[in-house]
Amino acid sequence: TKNSLIVKTDTLDRLLAPHGSPIVDIIKMDIEGAEEIALRGMTATIARSPHLKIFTEFYPERIAAVSGSAQKFLRNLQDKGFSLEIIDEDTSATREINDIQNMKDVLPPREKFINILARR
Repeated sequence: TKNSLIVKTDTLDRLLAPHGSPIVDIIKMDIEGAEEIALRGMTATIARSPHLKIFTEFYPERIAAVSGSAQKFLRNLQDKGFSLEIIDEDTSATREINDIQNMKDVLPPREKFINILARR
């Protein structure tokens, strides 16, 4: 918080365009709450990638601070045809997310985030 650095950013859709806008199979996002913003910048990539899997950190507090609603982020993934699963970091097993309204309730004790797999 004491120092700042200006970083150039771009959308995934624009970054992939010079490479022929390829189909993408996997995206990993851990961008401290900016996941909703990144999702808006990959609309075309998502649309042309029918078997896409997105691994993403879900940190409701940071998402709310950076880009709005954590539930809106999850709803946007669902609206794009993704099913959502929580990744158990200890066993690597996943379990389906059925109720995005109460996602804060699934955070482990003393943890502020979980990892999610969104897949079609």
